[in-house]
Amino acid sequence: LAFSRRNREDLEGLFATPAHPGLREWVVRLALELVRRYEVDGLHLDYVRYPNPTYDFSRASLDQFRAEMEARLPEDDREFLESESLVDPLFYPDNFPAQYGSFQRRQVDLLVERLSKEVKRVRPDLLLSAAVFADPQQASQDRFQDWPNWARRGWLDVLCPMAYTPETERFQSLLEGVRQVAAGRQVWIGIGAYRQGVEQAREKIAVARAAGVEGFVLFSYDSSVAVTPHNPSGDYLEQLRPLLLPIIPVARIPDRPPARPVTAAGSAVFSR
Repeated sequence: LAFSRRNREDLEGLFATPAHPGLREWVVRLALELVRRYEVDGLHLDYVRYPNPTYDFSRASLDQFRAEMEARLPEDDREFLESESLVDPLFYPDNFPAQYGSFQRRQVDLLVERLSKEVKRVRPDLLLSAAVFADPQQASQDRFQDWPNWARRGWLDVLCPMAYTPETERFQSLLEGVRQVAAGRQVWIGIGAYRQGVEQAREKIAVARAAGVEGFVLFSYDSSVAVTPHNPSGDYLEQLRPLLLPIIPVARIPDRPPARPVTAAGSAVFSR
């Protein structure tokens, strides 16, 4: 909490570390309660990552990483490093940064894997999606979010890459990169409505559909209904509505009514 307060400019709120086993258990229990009590069509994971490369150095993370490293090292090295770590708690991550990055990626992997297996055990038909950084390398290196690995292992049904750039050429490049590593998962590409006007959004919807993606996400809902410099009339969604129809019903969920043309979930708008 103190770290978050000191670094508000670099953080998007409060983050809990997935390295803490109790945190993983709590998130899984919450997800299971949702899918058992409510007839939801899917579960969407947002912020399933670290906020930046400097997070986190919590006691749970440091202790686990030190134990992992000590188990790999010769005894002589282990004794020396253990004495150094008593003086400097950050000694191990500072001296083994690549290994610490791999450790952090693995913590997020463990959370996503556990969530996927548990909710699918209860609801095999449920769609599990996640908001991911659209550049796979940036996602892995800066946020420890190795979503191509999640796709390959089948832990997710839908990828929602946050390609929020207002530049259509960059958007297309990100989309092409995503498709190369999506491992056959559905791609609902994210469009940053909060950063661009309606015409720019129309361009990106056209690019997404030409590429054959299964859907797209307008972010954020708030910016699409409020009066802003990019939405001076406050009718962003109304202007885009002709492009949102017709919608293809969710095919993987049997015996359920078709999804509505536009669905607002949290702060995003999903369509196909």
